[in-house]
Order: sequence, then C-alpha cells, then structure tokens
Amino acid sequence: SEFHIEPMKHVLDEVFGEFDSDGQGSLSFDEFRSVMQTLWLREGFSKKEYDTFMYTSELFDRDKSGEIDTGELVGVLNYLGFAWNLAKASVVVKEVDVDGSGQLSHREFLMCMRKVREREVEALKETIRKTDTDGDGTINASELGLLMQSLGYDVPDGDCLREAAAHAGRDEDDQELDLSELWQLLGIYRAREGLSAEDSQDIAEAHRRYDKEKDGEINTLDVGKALRWLGHPVPFEEQQWLIARVDIDESGRLSIGELRKMVRMLRERDLEQARAAWRAEATEDEIVSQQDALHFIHELGLVDPHGPEPMLQGAEVLPDQDPRGRCVSFSCFMHAVVRLSKAARRSYRSNGGFSASEAQQL
Repeated sequence: SEFHIEPMKHVLDEVFGEFDSDGQGSLSFDEFRSVMQTLWLREGFSKKEYDTFMYTSELFDRDKSGEIDTGELVGVLNYLGFAWNLAKASVVVKEVDVDGSGQLSHREFLMCMRKVREREVEALKETIRKTDTDGDGTINASELGLLMQSLGYDVPDGDCLREAAAHAGRDEDDQELDLSELWQLLGIYRAREGLSAEDSQDIAEAHRRYDKEKDGEINTLDVGKALRWLGHPVPFEEQQWLIARVDIDESGRLSIGELRKMVRMLRERDLEQARAAWRAEATEDEIVSQQDALHFIHELGLVDPHGPEPMLQGAEVLPDQDPRGRCVSFSCFMHAVVRLSKAARRSYRSNGGFSASEAQQL
C-alpha cells in the first residue's frame, strides 16, 4: 500500500517464485527487498504484462525521445484491446501528467496503465458484489458476459471467453472465478484480440495466402485483399485508416498479430455503427418493435438484396408484452447484429470474397 499498488495473487506468486532461490517457500531479507523492488518497478503487473506495456510504449515513441504524447493514450489502450474512450483516458492522463507537459515518459505510461487497471479492477469488484450471492468474493462463469459488458465490451465473443478461461487453466468443473483469475482471463482475451480460435485460424490462413515473400509479414498493399477474403470488404480510405492504427512503426508490412488487431478493430467499428443506428431512434434502456430493429439491420448493410430476408431468433426478441407485439432490447439487437455479421462474412467467404449480388453480376 505504501507504493499505491495492489498486486494480484498470481502476480505475487510469480514474483515470489522469481526470488525464492532455494524453493523452500520463504524469503530472506534481501530476497524480500528484491520482491518489493520488482513489484514497484512493474507497478504490480506480471512480467508478461510489464514487458508488453513497455514494448508498446516504445513502439508509440515514434521519435525515440523516450516519451509519448498524452493524446495518444486512448489509441494505445485501443491498440492493446482495452475498451476505453477519450474521456476516460483523459482523466487518467491528468492524474499522471501533473506538470501538464503533454508528454508521458515510459515510466509515466506504466503508471497510467496501473491506474487503468485500478479502474477496471473496481468495475470487476462492483460486478462481483452485485452477483456474489454467497459472499465468497467470486463470480460464476455464467456471468462473464455481464462482467465484460461492465468493462465496455458490448458483445464479447463467447467462444473466445471460454477458450481464454481454459487457457488460463481454469477447471471446467469449477464455475467460480476470483478477482485474480478474472484479471488473467481478461489478459488472455485481450491478447487474443477477443477472437475465437476459429477466427484466428481464418486470419492465419489469410495472412499465409498473401505473405508473398514468406517472411511472416504481408504488404499493406495486400490488406484489402486479405480482409475481403475474410469477409470484410473495406473501402480503400478505411483501409488506410486501419493501417495507420496498427502499423505503428510505418514499416508498410503487417505481422499476423497486426492483422488480427485490424480485424478486431473492424468488428468494433461495426458494433459502434450498430450502436449509433440504435441511438438515433431510441435510448439503450428502451425497446423497439421487431420491425424497427430489422429496419436498423437493413440500414447497417447486413442484408444482401439477393439473399434471404433476415429473421430475429429466439432470445433476440422479448416475449409479447407490448401493444406493438414482439419487441427487441438494445442488448438483443446487438447480439442479432453480431450473428448476422458472421453470416454475412460466411457468405462473402463462400463467394470468393464477393457478396451474393456481386457474385451474381460476375
């Protein structure tokens, strides 16, 4: 607490293991001091988190001055997979950039990440408090979707969540997760860009397909082709915007990890457009008629003129409890958008990167 750091159990276990030289489960005074210094140096993060954040900070330090512009923090967070907006990031910047220089040293950036973690941990604790019926400080795995929504992820990929939980070593029979386990799961989810193993395999195939020099990278000139092959037809101007957000070192080449980031950002954009379409007609607490929801879906371009008319399914509609008939909530609408977006991508893939209309014209 003297360092204003609240390390998680898995971090304490990791650092303890680094300096418990004889493996006896106890520390000498010098070893204890090394543990405390390491926790302070890493701001309470695991070694992997620390290395990732420092690498990212150096990556965004384009002029190699040892600092990054405070205005870039939200971009860095989004690059790392955090669902943060400019307003939230600005509050953190003000707490760290106390001299108002507009620049963050690598150490100050790490402090920003610690404050981001503190806010996310508090959001996790609040969600646990709301759902923890037996008071043991854990949350049931069935509530993971609700927990992710509390952190700003509107429709987290259920397959990716389950795979991340398995990768974190959680026993399938143990449905309760504590705060430390939740944070580890979040880290894996973000490292995977919120994508399922199936999505990642498709992206790997697209990357191999356009890795013409077989050096593990694709030319940014081929990005549009790779995205279209994955079912994401993206206009050239938007491709350039996406490239600028992931090709931070401006190499003109994209690794498979950078292509995954690009796909994740595209899907986030799709969800943001869906949210905007809803908000233009209703608040997120309101419900709309099924007909209106389908109208929004048409406006989002998720319906192929030569394809079947979309239908809302099962849990995507509410029971008849309104004079307008079956209605749709915001959450149900967003889940429908995700499902129909997947169907549209599959259609593009099956047609060799073209919509049904384009394939018919060809």
